[in-house]
Amino acid sequence: MNMKEQEFDALLKTIDDIREEDPLKAIFVIDENLKQFLSKEMNNTLNALRDDITYQIKKNNLITKTNLNTLDLISSLKNKKMDYIFMLNYNELKKRNNLQENASEFQYFFNNQSFEDAYFQTLIYDLLVLKNVDFDFKIKEKIINPKKLGSFLKNKDLKKMQDEIFNIYEKDVAKTHIARQVFSAYLFLNWIEILFNETKNDYNQIINVINVLLGDKDSNTLNKEELELYKIFK
Repeated sequence: MNMKEQEFDALLKTIDDIREEDPLKAIFVIDENLKQFLSKEMNNTLNALRDDITYQIKKNNLITKTNLNTLDLISSLKNKKMDYIFMLNYNELKKRNNLQENASEFQYFFNNQSFEDAYFQTLIYDLLVLKNVDFDFKIKEKIINPKKLGSFLKNKDLKKMQDEIFNIYEKDVAKTHIARQVFSAYLFLNWIEILFNETKNDYNQIINVINVLLGDKDSNTLNKEELELYKIFK
């Protein structure tokens, strides 16, 4: 059932009433209503209002506070829209002390497997490690417990490999940029395997993909794992 004009006007008034004092809550209300059956005009109005409030937050140097509860903050992240609002809500969650009580809500982020999902998963996992959350999440037929396993970036060999790869291309800014992009993509694509120390030939995989992107090697020479990494940049 579509929202009626009278209801929509009331919604706009609600948003207007809270946008100055609690812009993050105002955007949460907008995002929740964007999930409803709206006319194209209503949808455009809400999106324009969201952009306007976001601009308002930027003018305030991203300094804001909110009385959104923890569950609503988690729900806001589920929109998976990587923007200023996502990061503000994410940083707000870092201040909350009740993530353990809401731990099951984060399973949502680990349910799907794609490169885009992995980007959000690493952010969420880092948050859960930071807050010492003791909960068993299921992903890729594995169980990950942030408190027990810790950060996937704690691997000393990973840092050593990163430095070695970046040093190869450090004299060329353009090549260094590509190397950093490939290394980051590798982390997102394989973060679970890195967490469990199950990666193999990772150095060669990254170097080979970098060389293909630089035009120094043919993509036909890449193996299955390397092609999976390479196709992210195609």
